[in-house]
Amino acid sequence: MIFRRLCRHALQVIAGRDDDTGRDLAAQLGHRALSVHLDVASEDDWAAVVREVESRFGPITILVNNAGVQNPAVPIEHTELRTWEHTFSVNVTGQFLGIRAVAPISMTKKTQRRLRNTVSTCMKSQASSV
Repeated sequence: MIFRRLCRHALQVIAGRDDDTGRDLAAQLGHRALSVHLDVASEDDWAAVVREVESRFGPITILVNNAGVQNPAVPIEHTELRTWEHTFSVNVTGQFLGIRAVAPISMTKKTQRRLRNTVSTCMKSQASSV
């Protein structure tokens, strides 16, 4: 829903690990859209995305930070540490890195900026209806 509202009037950047889906969606949206690779848990990926977006569209005015993964539904005593670390790195560290990558832009420009953070796993099952 957030994405659809923004698509009406804004430039769109589709960022994620599924490059093929991102490119397909950007192609459907037209010249006002860009698909970029982003692992939200990667500081280097965030820096690269910000550079690429600003070089094409100018300063970032809205960030919708909406990546999320979910642990398998098992009791905590059966959850492996690597599963927990991956979930935490996407759902928490990814949010932090996104804000940190965009916040300096937001704080140094006079134009109003917006940062939105949500953690959602529903896009995976609904990607075809976006």
